[in-house]
Amino acid sequence: MFAQNSIKGNAFYKYNDYVGNKAEAGSTVYLFYADNKKKYQETKCDLAGNFAFENLDTGSYLIAVLSGNVRQYAETHAGQYKYINAKKYFGVDIDKSLFANVDIYKKNYDQLYASKPNKKKQLKEWESQVDVATTHYIGSISIIEDYLTKTSPYKKDLAFPFVDMGFGGLYLKEVELNNQNKSATIIADYGLSEF
Repeated sequence: MFAQNSIKGNAFYKYNDYVGNKAEAGSTVYLFYADNKKKYQETKCDLAGNFAFENLDTGSYLIAVLSGNVRQYAETHAGQYKYINAKKYFGVDIDKSLFANVDIYKKNYDQLYASKPNKKKQLKEWESQVDVATTHYIGSISIIEDYLTKTSPYKKDLAFPFVDMGFGGLYLKEVELNNQNKSATIIADYGLSEF
């Protein structure tokens, strides 16, 4: 008897304020398995941006939608990883405290700028801290994406958009399928392209 679990979704982006949203037609979607790090599935979004993975067993899955239309800055791209357990799917961990450091340094910079915009030396120091923390965090993401495309069992089968190049829209979402939740629906909204 086949498993009846499924993951379905829709991916879109904002073209502009006048046209509105457009479907991520033809974009690649990967499904990674938590219980088998050598296994994955791949599909493409249809003309309406819809995708589906059927007949799945219960368990944990990671959906990765790779936009063919949206460009993201490296920081946005890398930020997707702070919401997932990378080790669970790829066997490689991310130091999420690095991303927390970016947020702290940005907050300190913003507060100082709001209260004392003439303190250029201090502002430059906080700006430098943001850059260093961001670079370290992006470096940890690059290790994962490098692993996925070069040394993992998937190797060159995966067309992941590299974070250190600062382009290629990425949407990541973890999904848990069990006896109570046999299906999941994902909405991948990229918004406007960042550049």
